[in-house]
Parts: sequence; C-alpha cells; structure tokens
Amino acid sequence: MSIQNWFTAAALLLIIGPLGAASAQVAEQDASERLVLRGGTVIDVRNGTLRSNMVVVMEGDRITAVTSDPVAAEPGDRSLDVTGQYVIPGLIDAHLHYEGMPPSCF
Repeated sequence: MSIQNWFTAAALLLIIGPLGAASAQVAEQDASERLVLRGGTVIDVRNGTLRSNMVVVMEGDRITAVTSDPVAAEPGDRSLDVTGQYVIPGLIDAHLHYEGMPPSCF
C-alpha cells in the first residue's frame, strides 16, 4: 500500500478504542475495495451528537454511507465489527511552533 493510500484512509477515519486489529485494518484498506464498519458509535461533529450502532460504508477513499439501517454485504466487501468503538472524521494536527523555523518554510 502506498503512503498516499494509507494517509487517505487514516485521514478519513480514526477508530478509537482498544488499539487492535480494527484500527490497523482500516489504515490498510485497498483504494478499490468497499469497507463496511458495523456497530460503531459515530461522533457527529456537525451537531455534537453520538449515534450508536451505526454502519459506515467506504468505497475506495470516500465515505459513501453512514446509516443505522442494515447494509447488505456485496461480494468482495471487507466488513469490520467495530462495536464498542467510536468512529470519527479524520483529525488534523495543526499544532506548529514558528520559533526557530527559517523563513524559507513560509
């Protein structure tokens, strides 16, 4: 997997919970496959709510569905049970110290 694909997958979703196989498997997603995350709690950052027992569907590098309705498995799908974990949009660490940086960095 290229660093660009890994970075895209990591930026799309961050699964918080036990640091186990589910987190690593999301980061290793192939850009052409469909990934279905089942049972997690979605943190909706737009309205500040938690949505329990949700299904998140990713196709390639795009989130195509976030629903509480059952999603039928398709041939070739990768499905992860993320029950008891939180699914949130990718976070960006914009923390930066300007002190000591040469002007060429700006």
